[in-house]
Amino acid sequence: RLSGGAVTCRVGETNNSTAFLGQFAGAAKGNFRTRALIESFWNLTHNETGERLVFPGQTGSHARVNAPEDLIGRGKEMDLMLRAMPALPEWVFQNLRKPLPEFNEAVRAIGEINERMNRRGIMPGTEHMIEGFVEAGLVTTDFDLPGIGLVARADFEERLKGRSEDDQRAILAVCKASARKLSPREVFDSRRGELVPWRREALAQLLYPAHRPEISRVTKNGLVVIEDQDVAPSALRFLAHHFSAGDEFETVINPMVPDLLFIYDARANRKGAWLGTLKLWGSVNRADDAAVQRRIGMAEQVKRELLEPLTKMGGRLAKNRAEDLEHNNAVLGALGSEKKTAVAEARAAMMTMPD
Repeated sequence: RLSGGAVTCRVGETNNSTAFLGQFAGAAKGNFRTRALIESFWNLTHNETGERLVFPGQTGSHARVNAPEDLIGRGKEMDLMLRAMPALPEWVFQNLRKPLPEFNEAVRAIGEINERMNRRGIMPGTEHMIEGFVEAGLVTTDFDLPGIGLVARADFEERLKGRSEDDQRAILAVCKASARKLSPREVFDSRRGELVPWRREALAQLLYPAHRPEISRVTKNGLVVIEDQDVAPSALRFLAHHFSAGDEFETVINPMVPDLLFIYDARANRKGAWLGTLKLWGSVNRADDAAVQRRIGMAEQVKRELLEPLTKMGGRLAKNRAEDLEHNNAVLGALGSEKKTAVAEARAAMMTMPD
């Protein structure tokens, strides 16, 4: 409904049906048809990040019963480094050899792995086996040009432009063409221009029922503080300087975009009504000059926004004062004119009096 039918969703249902009529029902179980899709989606990533030398600190299964024995010690040493991080220059912390991947570093590394997997099929020896690509026509042709190497079809056709038919035939005679399935990245990029970003009001309607909104209050510093280990390892602070200290909202964070806080009305008669979003107001490393300058700019903008009502009021006061002065000058000027007129009339009367 929110996407106008552009996005469809299938939710895997759970059931606790029994094998025989009359049996007591057991615990509800997931639908294996849906579960397989979810598990398989992350299988490749799990396999590629399973090397402990590259990604130390593997946690094992969900129960953690098969986690490496040194995981606890690694975690304690990493905690010490993270506590010291705010006091260290960024280049020092980046060059330390850490017992565990730092969160942002791990995100970047896993992102690079996923990107390499999404490019399967572009380079020789990386053909993927994703079903349905051939049937959907998601195929292309590469050309092996002597002295150049593999060239994608679009690039090859661009090279042929402006050449004579004889030149084109000569080039085709010496190059080798090979068909292949498109990579997942190529498929996505080919339709990227057709994507329509979600409007924030539509996204707010999706997030509210999907999460358990929490009641948050504006602090005396004009911030809303959120602590959610599933989103960030430390507290997140969002700028709420347009509100008063003590104001309450229902709040939801989109884990995919943690720099925005969606706020909803917490009053009983308007509970759940979307009010807007707040921007993240994070800590800045003093050694990062660029980040410090950005923070100064943001602080100046906040100051201007806070002073804007006072500036407008001052402008109105100045305008009213100027109008008052003009009015008073006009009144006093009229009084002066009346006096001059009275004096002139008196003189004229004296000159016309009989001797």
